Amino acid sequence: CGVAGGIAGGIAAVFNAPIAGAFFALEVVIGNFAMPAFGPVMLSSVLATVVSRSYFGDHPTFVVPAYSLLSAWELPFYLGLGIVCGLGGLVFMFVLDNMEKAGAKIALPNTNKPAVGGLLVGGMILLAPHIYGTGRQTMDAILRGGLTWSYLLLLFPLKMCATSLTLASGGSGGLFVPALYLGAVLGSLFGMGSGALFP
Repeated sequence: CGVAGGIAGGIAAVFNAPIAGAFFALEVVIGNFAMPAFGPVMLSSVLATVVSRSYFGDHPTFVVPAYSLLSAWELPFYLGLGIVCGLGGLVFMFVLDNMEKAGAKIALPNTNKPAVGGLLVGGMILLAPHIYGTGRQTMDAILRGGLTWSYLLLLFPLKMCATSLTLASGGSGGLFVPALYLGAVLGSLFGMGSGALFP
């Protein structure tokens, strides 16, 4: 419960999202919403948000442009988007799992594996600089429609492979922000495709 509370507080403070932090910790880390865990995790998330907002202010992590639902005919596309993002998540988990298994089988000393992984990821960054770092600026650009569909098609597999390769080679990092990044890329591609087919 302490680890889940820390994770909830961290996500809540970094993303200014107390509900998302609490539910992520309850659903992913603990795996249930039992009352003995619910209270402490929710409290940790709320307190972390209060402290974060007192220092940094109450600003959203991502500035989402104004959007309104124009027709009920749009709703099936949101259902399709959910399915596409779910399948994208499965692909990401498959790639990560297989890269970690392959990384464990490579006959290199554990001290050399991060160097090889870093070299490969560095090559990917030269090909597509937007995969570097946390990706906040890239996600903001995606929300503003500032990237082309062809570049987004390149970013999706490269970011997935770069994240998986970093972790498989012994580097440190998380999966929460890369999952947001990949979701933003898929969402943008799906939106562009839907808009082109059904303007």
